[in-house]
Formats: sequence, C-alpha cells, structure tokens
Amino acid sequence: MNFLEMQQDVLARLDEKENTELQASVKTWLNQAYQDVCNRYNWPFLEAQFTLSTVDGTESYGLTGTNVKKIYDVIYTDSGGDKHRLQPMTLDVFKKLYTGETQTSSGTPDYYYIWNDNIYLYPIPDYSGTDNLLINYYTYPNYMTNDTDEPLIPLPYHEVLVLGACVRARQYNDESTPEAELIRREYEEKILHMINDLSNQEGTEANYNIDFQS
Repeated sequence: MNFLEMQQDVLARLDEKENTELQASVKTWLNQAYQDVCNRYNWPFLEAQFTLSTVDGTESYGLTGTNVKKIYDVIYTDSGGDKHRLQPMTLDVFKKLYTGETQTSSGTPDYYYIWNDNIYLYPIPDYSGTDNLLINYYTYPNYMTNDTDEPLIPLPYHEVLVLGACVRARQYNDESTPEAELIRREYEEKILHMINDLSNQEGTEANYNIDFQS
C-alpha cells in the first residue's frame, strides 16, 4: 500500500471516510506508527551501507547526513587490498585502554568508536584510500509525505501501520473501550509476528520492545 491507500484504510476502519478534517491527523498517526515499528527491532529492510575514503593521518570521519541509526559492521581495506573487520568500542573504553602517545598510534585500524556524529578509527590510518572504509548500518526511515510514498516495510506487513494509526486515533479520542484494547493488542501481536518472520534473515539483531499489557 502507498501512503494514500493507508490513509483511506485508516479512515474506513474508523468509519470516518467523509471526514476530510481528520486527514492531517491520520497522516501523523501513520508516520508515528511507522517510526514506532522501525524502532522496535533492527529490521533487515533498514539495512544500508556507504563508503568513506580514509586519509593518511586522519582518525575521524563525519557521519552527518547519513541517517545512521546503528552501525553494525565496519570493514577497512588496506593498501594491499586486504580487508579487516573492525571491532567496536566506546570512547570511554578507548580512553582507559590507550593513553598519551598511544592514542595517536598509526597503522592498520583494528577498532572504531562513534562520538559526536563522527566515526573514529584506531590505530589512525596510515593509508589514503578510495572508498576503502565500508560501513554497514541500520537507517532511520524517512517520513511519508507524498500520497505515492511507500514504507520500507515489506508489503505483507503494511497493515501493521494502519493498525498503529488506529491505535493512536483511539488514544487521541481517549477511548478505553474493549474494541480499542483489541486493536492495540492486534497491533502488538502483528509486530511480534514480523519479528518472528524476519528475524532469521541474515544481519538482523534482537532489539525489540513489545508492549503487552494485562
């Protein structure tokens, strides 16, 4: 379904087909559900990658504008063409392990850490390459704005966004009816089904939060 079809589905389920004033709210609720679902898990459909070119003697490289949610794999190619999978660490761990002059050691990087929208490599690269740093990551989805926009979520699971929008519509109207609770539980259950269906795909990692209330 595209964005317009989802809006129409939500309005139909709310029995508000003719309520044009509700259209803007439905768009917001659909995007809120979209962001919520995407934040529940490291989904394979959010996987992306880009490359950077290292510069001899430069330790940090900007990530601004890349829409990175979480980096899960970094591969460095050295001057001889050999590839090295870098291990992640935090800035605090780096400072504890390496002090003084050791923080400026150069060579083939073994580690990386993220700080202030930059990726730092250690040891500091001693090679200026071209697209020799491959970064695999999970991205944040863009908001749907145009009627023809489609979510990154695979088609069989588009209904979960419609349900999520309906949940938010009920909350907006402060409804605590049995019907509203059934919709909320169906929304949560469909997210769990998505996790079960997609979790076996290569590259996925558990990072989920299912909200079942008694």
